[in-house]
Amino acid sequence: MRFHVTLDERDIDLGLWSSCHGLQVSFGSKEIVEGGQYCDRTLLPERVTYGTVTLERMMTRADSPRLQAWLAGVAARWTGYEYDGGQTGAYQGQDVTIRLFDHQGSLVTGWVLQRAVPKEWTGPDLDARSNSVAIERLSFEHSGFLAHSGDLPGVAW
Repeated sequence: MRFHVTLDERDIDLGLWSSCHGLQVSFGSKEIVEGGQYCDRTLLPERVTYGTVTLERMMTRADSPRLQAWLAGVAARWTGYEYDGGQTGAYQGQDVTIRLFDHQGSLVTGWVLQRAVPKEWTGPDLDARSNSVAIERLSFEHSGFLAHSGDLPGVAW
């Protein structure tokens, strides 16, 4: 377990995770074709996009029920009307902080997925004939992890 995940600056602890995929940013650009310009390229910046981040870990007695409880709360607020009659309002997303630790347990770096919403939770494939470990996966869509001020809120260095 090398990744620790919390929501909204440590208010909700989603525990430790063994892998993290999809931390990526893409800078789109559009080439402008100019008449008479055959050697140079003119590129205009377009949208900055971020990949879907997927976390993976072995299911544990402590962390997995906490994750399920949080997902149930998100489902109850997903549209604001499905489960609670519109009392709490629609789910707006939460900041997800992912902290990377080295082999000695020291903090290396971290990322804050801004206004993240869960995209998918996948439970384990269960087979009594197998010796494999029960693995759960959680994917997030988000608005980015590049902090505008140069620092990462919620990450204690």
